[in-house]
Amino acid sequence: MEATASLEGHRRSLLPREHGAYAQIGLPLATALLAGRPSVAGVSFTLAACAAFTAHEPLLIVLGQRGRRALREDGARAGRRLALTLAVSLASAALAFAVSPSLLLWAAVPLGLAVVTFGFVARRIERSLAGEIVASAALSATALPVAIAGGLAPRVALACPLVFFLGSLLSTVEVRAIARREAASLVRVAAWATFGAALLALAVELPRFALTTLPTSLVLIVVAATRPKPARLRTIGWFLASAFMVTAVAFVVAARLG
Repeated sequence: MEATASLEGHRRSLLPREHGAYAQIGLPLATALLAGRPSVAGVSFTLAACAAFTAHEPLLIVLGQRGRRALREDGARAGRRLALTLAVSLASAALAFAVSPSLLLWAAVPLGLAVVTFGFVARRIERSLAGEIVASAALSATALPVAIAGGLAPRVALACPLVFFLGSLLSTVEVRAIARREAASLVRVAAWATFGAALLALAVELPRFALTTLPTSLVLIVVAATRPKPARLRTIGWFLASAFMVTAVAFVVAARLG
């Protein structure tokens, strides 16, 4: 019995391994929920998004992308977990759309991005720069239908995932530039230009929400200017996580005051 328990305790985890992704989906969803009013549709879609997110690791195992040993030892268990998480996701999404049919139009954005992300996964290029950017966009976009379900105005609802995606975009490019030396200077310039243009448009339309990007922007400006060594990536990650949390709180306050 003790040997069996020991073996069970050392089984492979089926939770997503990418720790940064938890913040990329969790903070936008929490912000959308808290910025608007509580709703069955919003909570249901949040559950659908979280369930779909937890399907990531089982999917990789089933596809054989965690290696033959993982597929042999944990393939059956991963398959069951995959079926369960997808069933919960579909049922929760169905409830959200049943309660609020118009939500389907807004949900098309994260659903479409999720399909594109799956294409990167299937081709085994999820870790490419484009794959990571699309994945971060898909994770951030899950907040859009939740914000709409919470009664936020469409412009404000669109701003919610946007402020998080812009930070994720620059974070991805800058971290890869430090850790992998893969992001060429042209890519960094394009990322910063995109960030600046989107932020300018947001400042014109919704200036108080543009200000919520300030914490993340300051951290990323320091990172881009100082180009820390790879050994400092963990510290950078904590600073970015803290900045994103401040952004989330600021967005909720701005939405409530508005």
